[in-house]
Amino acid sequence: MHHQHDTRHRRRIFQQQQQQRQQQQQQHQQLGHQQHIPMAAQVDPEEATLRQLLTTAGVSAAVRDAIVDEGLADYQASFYFSYKTVTEISSRRARQQNNVAINVVACWRIATVAFYVQGKLLMGEDPDEQEFDADMAHELQHILVTRENQKDRKVPITVPNLTDPSQWLEFKDSVESYLGSVRGVSGVPLRYVIRDDAENQMFRDANGSWDTRLWTTAQHEGAHYMEDRKVVFQLLNSKINCTDGTSAKVYFLHRTRLDEQDGKAAWEYFMNLYNSPNTANIRLNEADKELANLFFTGKKAYPFDEFSKDFELVFQRFASAGAPKSENEKLRYLLSHCPAEKMQATVADLENRVPNGLTYVEALQFLTDSARRHYPNPSSTVGIRNVGSTGTTSKKKRKKKSKGKQSLSKLLDADGNFESDTYRGVDISNVHRNFTTEEFNKLKGTDVWDHIKKKREQKKEHARGVKAATTIATSVVDAVMASPQNLTDPQDEVSGSVPSTSKVDKLDQATRDSIAQSIAYASAKLMKNGGKNK
Repeated sequence: MHHQHDTRHRRRIFQQQQQQRQQQQQQHQQLGHQQHIPMAAQVDPEEATLRQLLTTAGVSAAVRDAIVDEGLADYQASFYFSYKTVTEISSRRARQQNNVAINVVACWRIATVAFYVQGKLLMGEDPDEQEFDADMAHELQHILVTRENQKDRKVPITVPNLTDPSQWLEFKDSVESYLGSVRGVSGVPLRYVIRDDAENQMFRDANGSWDTRLWTTAQHEGAHYMEDRKVVFQLLNSKINCTDGTSAKVYFLHRTRLDEQDGKAAWEYFMNLYNSPNTANIRLNEADKELANLFFTGKKAYPFDEFSKDFELVFQRFASAGAPKSENEKLRYLLSHCPAEKMQATVADLENRVPNGLTYVEALQFLTDSARRHYPNPSSTVGIRNVGSTGTTSKKKRKKKSKGKQSLSKLLDADGNFESDTYRGVDISNVHRNFTTEEFNKLKGTDVWDHIKKKREQKKEHARGVKAATTIATSVVDAVMASPQNLTDPQDEVSGSVPSTSKVDKLDQATRDSIAQSIAYASAKLMKNGGKNK
């Protein structure tokens, strides 16, 4: 890694300077001079930065000195100081006498600093004392605590098999979503292996989280990258099996024989093969449809923060389809897609400012501020403020948290069906259809998705009831038709004639199945109603 070479080069220069200072000091002492080389000049710049980061994270001076003595004295050492390693150091020091103790809170803070430095090195950047403030320390510690708690959890593979090029769009979205949730050897989401560098800035603008910064900037070099791209190659090999003559399996077999299991190269190969101009047109049509259904109306179920993220994602779709929107077009769409009643004064004011050079970013900020005043979103409140916290919250706060759980009263009609055909830009007119991974990600965690799952389960239960009732009804029909019965013709009942005894003729298969099905549906309906309607 080039950044590693730069770091080692700086450290060699520092060591040479240290040796020169020591030689000068010895010469001065031999000559009887009392002059000393200033101590401030003898501090390793990397060690000085690490000490400042530890101070910002809330580590005491004594513990800071102790952990530097343990080896956290240069940037590359940060890869060794995981939370587990820091706790082991803490336990060892606790068993020894006359050692500065490192408690649990300090362990988390030290591991957070190491986590930050690792991330910056993977991005190809140096740690920044100005960037790493108390807010960032809090954010990264929360991420680190979550990762530690979930490190043994296996993420299920949600990528479908690709058996036909027509499925490419759905497959591509699924692969990107899955790799964004799985971490590689160095802790970077594996999506960095297949990322499109042309779209990176758009992703960072739409979502500036630490993980997004990692996968959009992590370097494609080093031993960890070689291992990560092999994992991606094996995933694509297990999922791509098109039978359209493109010989996907031949490609994978050939690369495996050559020991060139490069997931990035494989992804680019199939992107060129399947991401055709026709595919771009399909993506463009999907983006047009999403934009046409994307509005902020002020409903609690769809806060403005969610709306603005979806708005940016739609523009990313246009860009990936080769038809990016200009800043003026984005501004025009933004102002026309905010019909929320309480924000109309703000929208009107912004429209008057368009001729004076109002930008899209400025308008988005004004609308965000307006939405927070008129339609506050309680779930957007930032959590823990104490950098030393281990990420726990009080019971009261946990009870108040109901992420994505909103009342359905304003979304459903009297019959329990959705009044609107779309929600968060997703078509929900047919709750029984197959939803894409991207659509699922927009709906998951909401009452809307819970309602959809409930409807789908009801349909499955009804189908199971019909199937069971059909089996019973068929047996009943066969038994009745097979036995002789006294049947009275309607005209005999009127005339008082003597009833005739005859065996019913065997019904044809279609008539028999029709009768059985009718009985089955009636029985299933009775079972659904709990047998109340006799």
